[in-house]
Amino acid sequence: EAGETLAVIGETGSGKTMLACSIMGLLPENVNMEGGRVILDGQMLASGRQRECLLGSDMVYIPQNGWEFLDPSRS
Repeated sequence: EAGETLAVIGETGSGKTMLACSIMGLLPENVNMEGGRVILDGQMLASGRQRECLLGSDMVYIPQNGWEFLDPSRS
């Protein structure tokens, strides 16, 4: 729903990062998403270019070590 926030919480190694990567279409080459769908603002997102256009604006991944992510020397 509008204004809703989703938090993913779990122990180390439980798959939080892989879940985030699969939602954003950023899985490593040796990993495949076998099923599921991503719905953002009521729209089902196709994989590939449609999702890539949202990265950095509507979809952002900030890892646990936020300081590393916010380092201005990284592009």
